[in-house]
Amino acid sequence: MNIYRTEAELQKAVVRYLRSRKDLLFTAPLGERLCTDRKKIGICKSLGFNPGFADLMIYNAPGLAIELKHPCFTHVRPSPTQSAVAARLRTHGWVFVCTNQYPQAISMIEEMYGKKSD
Repeated sequence: MNIYRTEAELQKAVVRYLRSRKDLLFTAPLGERLCTDRKKIGICKSLGFNPGFADLMIYNAPGLAIELKHPCFTHVRPSPTQSAVAARLRTHGWVFVCTNQYPQAISMIEEMYGKKSD
């Protein structure tokens, strides 16, 4: 059972974990959350926003893009735009994962970059 009720809650939990890891350089593009109306979308695109990027991008080599989906979804898959961006990232050595489960996101981070050291 997933304890997170929304995608935002899940993302906040993963971000808390990432912030506890001083060895990881990451960001959350947040474009779709900021660019909600036609006027803002145009401004965001002119400033460099590109749709399809994952919710969390970890820049340590190799890069890891984590796309989070709503915890209640039973079938978790990226949108066609996200799949296209994921394919481009993979050509540059990035790993892309799509999940709605906190343990899976943390497991992937630890598999790639090692466990958190206290």
